[in-house]
Amino acid sequence: VNDKNGAQADIDIQVNYSLDPKYAMDLYKDYGKQTTFVKSVAAVDVRSVPREVSGRFDTIQLLTDRSKYTAAIQKTLTAKWKDMGLRVEQVSVQEVRYPKSITSKYAEAQAAEIDKQKALNEQEVEKTKAETKRIKAQGEADANKVLNDSLTDSVLRQHYIDALDNADQLIVTPDGVNTLVQPK
Repeated sequence: VNDKNGAQADIDIQVNYSLDPKYAMDLYKDYGKQTTFVKSVAAVDVRSVPREVSGRFDTIQLLTDRSKYTAAIQKTLTAKWKDMGLRVEQVSVQEVRYPKSITSKYAEAQAAEIDKQKALNEQEVEKTKAETKRIKAQGEADANKVLNDSLTDSVLRQHYIDALDNADQLIVTPDGVNTLVQPK
């Protein structure tokens, strides 16, 4: 088959069908034996319909979503065989084989997509870490501002007095004096 992109693939397909008994005589008149009908109609359609349908699917779809391709084949065969009294019971696309060059390019594209997603995830982690750091820094800045706003001259003077009261062996000299004081 050739897909929508023009890439060629080999497929293995199995089609199970049954005949509505009302149409048995008509098929017998037209084809005589079952083998003649299979060679003239069923086998031809089972080869041609997947070729026709594959043109609606691109390479990636045929490689990754075989169920839609299978359903499209079944729908087309059902419509084609309806007037002959054939019922499509099941279509099974068992394997889709592209040349190695196509499957290796697909694998490379998948690896690149995985790498891209990994890089995007790493970016998100780094953004989250940076946002966390920004929030912490903003919290510290806000706390410092509250503390700074609460430190009035009278509060600072009281802290100074409290420090002097609690100090053992502390010698206090007036501001601006550069004398050397020696304790006894």
